[in-house]
Amino acid sequence: MQNPAVVRLVVDNLRYLVSLGVDGFRFDLGSCLGRSGHWISPDAPMWQAILNDPVLKTRKFTAEPWDIGPNGYQLGHLPKPISEWNDRYRDSVRRVWRGDHYEFPEFARRLHGSADVFERHGRPPHCSLNFVAAHDGASLADLVMYTGKHNLANGEDNRDGHGDNVSQNFGIEGESLDPEVLCKRAVTLRNLLTTLFVSQGTPMLCAGDEWGHTRKGNNNVYCQDNDHNWLNWEEAAADRFKLLALVRTLIAMRNALPALHADEYRHDDDPSAGCTLWFGADGHVLTAAEWESGDLRTVGHVVTVENEDVLQGFLAIFHIDDSDVHCDLPCQDGYHWHAVIDTARDCCCADARAAKHTTLHGASVQIFVSDEDLAQSLRALLKEGFAIQGADGGA
Repeated sequence: MQNPAVVRLVVDNLRYLVSLGVDGFRFDLGSCLGRSGHWISPDAPMWQAILNDPVLKTRKFTAEPWDIGPNGYQLGHLPKPISEWNDRYRDSVRRVWRGDHYEFPEFARRLHGSADVFERHGRPPHCSLNFVAAHDGASLADLVMYTGKHNLANGEDNRDGHGDNVSQNFGIEGESLDPEVLCKRAVTLRNLLTTLFVSQGTPMLCAGDEWGHTRKGNNNVYCQDNDHNWLNWEEAAADRFKLLALVRTLIAMRNALPALHADEYRHDDDPSAGCTLWFGADGHVLTAAEWESGDLRTVGHVVTVENEDVLQGFLAIFHIDDSDVHCDLPCQDGYHWHAVIDTARDCCCADARAAKHTTLHGASVQIFVSDEDLAQSLRALLKEGFAIQGADGGA
């Protein structure tokens, strides 16, 4: 990658693809673009040639911030315009919704744009490419259906692929017709998706995950030219976990709330600059001791930002225990909380209300906004989506 001829070859090929209409590029094992022997630098000739090219610098770039060589793991260290696959985000979100203890502090850092990883290198929040599942590894649905990998079809005696999916199966490995198991799986998938779209950073959704595509437990499907990889549109129409309407609503909500896609980190409680605060089930700001307690099972995340002289608020409550919990919503001067989403409900739609208290049923997420009109429009979008799909999930 240091050879001028190789640099020219790569740049010429990328420019050619742009001429065909390509909007951006994702670099597999992206650390290698900056590699020179054992050392990796964001100022390497290949990176500089790509990012300073008059045609290429207008494109979007994402990369895996690692390769298989020495010192290959470089999360947070790639050149500034590059969005990096944040595997620390992926693993923390999976662990939280598996119910792991002591994970909430790490979870909070990942939802807060992974400032501890990117900010000290001068990287804004959008550089954290947040994802829960990708084309590599287990599909989103398989995270709630399989605890182990099932890669025998790949012809390597199940030795290939990552050995730990950070997943759960709710007592049955693979497909199940048990109503209780199916319900728990559906709610957990809604929790994973909701978390992804309310996190600061750039969300990445893998095609098929919005309706629960399964790879049948295979977490290394690069060699499978079959229904492990194909997107079956009849299966998509069935939408067995009832996810499509929720995903559409989450996208609309994210677009409507600057607080969710602001590209700057918040570290104080100054509402004029926007702030982020974390609360316990009693509605009060969490103490350091509470954060460090393995008994912490419920946290509320409040984000406020001033938008056109109007203070706009967003609240997400994450509850990871199977038992119900009563929560006091944090008091915010000047507005009330209006419920939008409740992942514990089959329709995901929360009751229309201005709330001071709420009850979360089992491991679930509830979303509130301060704008009553926005809350009404999002609830209507969610209800419309479920009505179109029908009770049997058919489109």
